[in-house]
Amino acid sequence: MHGSCRCGRLCPWRYGVGHADAHRQADERLLISRLPRTLEVKDVVSLLRAKVQEAGGVSAWSKKTGIHRTIVSKVLHNSKPLTKSIIKALKLRIVFVVRNDQTKSTKAKGR
Repeated sequence: MHGSCRCGRLCPWRYGVGHADAHRQADERLLISRLPRTLEVKDVVSLLRAKVQEAGGVSAWSKKTGIHRTIVSKVLHNSKPLTKSIIKALKLRIVFVVRNDQTKSTKAKGR
């Protein structure tokens, strides 16, 4: 039975055992979904491809965003790098991340 909980939420547990734990877990899931994720260029192009398909094609997405369709098409076919306008239209931003390369061999050289 779903009811209003004393915590002010619509709660299926309604004062049951584990009530606080259930809300804590739900809050953690919500927090994790809001954390920024690191995307590679290929991931951004995949996101662009999905948004274009969702809009009904390159022309439709281009009209919706105001970005020329030839630029979008060239980015999708990897003949042009991502543009700032496409990144902005996807509601993304550019950040720089320090790479932590731990691929170096720990073996001693010459042994």
